[in-house]
Amino acid sequence: MGVMKLGFGSDAKHFCTALTVLGVIVLTLVLMQPYVSTQATSSADAKSLSPSLHSTANLTLVALNGTAYFLNSSQISTLPSVTGPGGWSSINNYTGVSLERLANLAGGLNSSEVLAVVGSDNYTINFTYAQVVNGNFSGLTYNRTTGNLTTPTKPIVAIIAYYNNSQLIPGKSTGGTGPLMLAIVGNDSLVTPGKYWVWWVDKVMVLRATSVPEFPAVTLVPLFIALTLIAIVSSVQVSRKSPKKQFFH
Repeated sequence: MGVMKLGFGSDAKHFCTALTVLGVIVLTLVLMQPYVSTQATSSADAKSLSPSLHSTANLTLVALNGTAYFLNSSQISTLPSVTGPGGWSSINNYTGVSLERLANLAGGLNSSEVLAVVGSDNYTINFTYAQVVNGNFSGLTYNRTTGNLTTPTKPIVAIIAYYNNSQLIPGKSTGGTGPLMLAIVGNDSLVTPGKYWVWWVDKVMVLRATSVPEFPAVTLVPLFIALTLIAIVSSVQVSRKSPKKQFFH
């Protein structure tokens, strides 16, 4: 009988220990509930800050040496963004990635190079180092109301935009100017010439700056030879038609 009492007491002791441990676990979960809920909310909010872009919002970066880097819409959405007012006629708020950041991803840009922004229709505008890095758009910013040339009080930033007034920019198939477009924004709500606003952007290239990009050096040689031959032939023809001088003794 004494042995049986000892066994019962041992079981009771184990039961009480297990009950105590269970109570501690339950109490811990109750106390941590607000913290767990807060952490879940914070994660959701952080995720919502990353925009969901059109699947066709893809971009190819080309370095000076020709190396190409492809950025899909998900990768573009994770890059730090810039938001500001700008336009070529009316003012809207655009959000996108700065040209300077994209240039750095393509190996960087220096003062002897330009950054070419290319649309899917091959429309291309070259941006200088001063424009990309320093935001220097001197002589290209105007007051929208008066049309007067206006000097900005803060730097201008050229971006590849995907948001217009917090809305995704529609693509070409739906009559839009996106899903990626070149926008020039700042804090002074100034407009810039429409020729700089490249639509349907799909490529950004680092190129060497040149004063005569439309006439590559290889094409100037035959042009020079042709003009020289024309000048020689013309000179010969004129000399043949010129009357000979008469000499009298």
